[in-house]
Amino acid sequence: MLYAGNQYNGAAGYAAQHTYGYPGQYYSQQPQPIQHQYSGQQQQYASTPYAGTVPFPQPSPYTSPPALQPVQSQPPTHRPPRTQTPHPHRRHTSSGATNNGHAKPLRSAIKKAERSHSTSANGVNPVSASLSRTRTHSGAAENRPRLNSISRTRTNSSSRVDPDHVFLSINPPNGLELSNLAFQNTVEELREHIFPMWPSGVAHQVRHGHDWRVRFAGSPWDSKGHESIMAQRMICRIFWVLAAQGYVYLTSINTGRALKSPRLVSLLCDVLNNAGDRVTFVDPPAAVANSLGLSLRAAFPHRIANEQTSEDGIFTIILKSGINGMGADKNLFLAHILKYINDMAFKLDASVPLARRGLFGLNGRKELWVFKGSESWWSPNRK
Repeated sequence: MLYAGNQYNGAAGYAAQHTYGYPGQYYSQQPQPIQHQYSGQQQQYASTPYAGTVPFPQPSPYTSPPALQPVQSQPPTHRPPRTQTPHPHRRHTSSGATNNGHAKPLRSAIKKAERSHSTSANGVNPVSASLSRTRTHSGAAENRPRLNSISRTRTNSSSRVDPDHVFLSINPPNGLELSNLAFQNTVEELREHIFPMWPSGVAHQVRHGHDWRVRFAGSPWDSKGHESIMAQRMICRIFWVLAAQGYVYLTSINTGRALKSPRLVSLLCDVLNNAGDRVTFVDPPAAVANSLGLSLRAAFPHRIANEQTSEDGIFTIILKSGINGMGADKNLFLAHILKYINDMAFKLDASVPLARRGLFGLNGRKELWVFKGSESWWSPNRK
């Protein structure tokens, strides 16, 4: 490595050889080595004898070599634009590039132009052919089969729904109303079985839509004596016709009691008087009537006042009236009757409150309990 003196703050310095990366075409000559410029000075230092104090030699001012001085660059010559290269790039020769002075399109536009003008071997554009395909008619969305849906075609269907509940109203003193009837056959069955049971006949009836209203002559729901028994049989027959039509009793609503709800009750029927100490069964099976009397006498010894059976199919049980503690006995008396009839395979189907009696209707009202059982109880072989 060569060392050269430098004149910075009077101190010796080192300057390494610098290499400049200018291209050779801009200079007329190559840089020359600098060793010969300092060789005389080095020999002078080596031949000088040491005799006492010799002043430190001062370095000569540094002069840059002529090779490092830049040469004035020549102005670049004008080159005409190329018209065609041996290997043109696809981007410069595509149909998207224009030579008529317009702005060059973007790259995305060039790609779209190339894709739109590409053709197959037989001269047909595959992209335009795929886009021009005629769509087939697959049908509307409502005609497509849904998941887990019924594929059967509906015939003779309508938006009207046939009613499946019947509302029976017994309006004292002589009104009968059935609402929400679905079939005409139900009305015809009721006319055939109910109208002949009342001797006074029917005063008025009207059918309007799904409703049927009947007004009997006289007062069947407010009668007494023998007519009261006939009215109770009419109510039982109404339930029998509805059961034969496939209807099942659900509940009693709007019973007309303002102070308390009806007694909890569950095709046999009985009538409970307003005092709760007299129960009358209408057309009970003979086996049920006889066994019920024996069961009540065993459960309530010395409490049964009377037990009688009439020729027209009426069975009556009367509880003794006392001064002390008879309220609890009445409730147990009714509960025992319900349990016994249930054990005999009868089901309490409905409870119908009857009309009030007395001056201004201030007296209590009777209740009609309707039980449903097997027809085998009324067969001639069961006595």
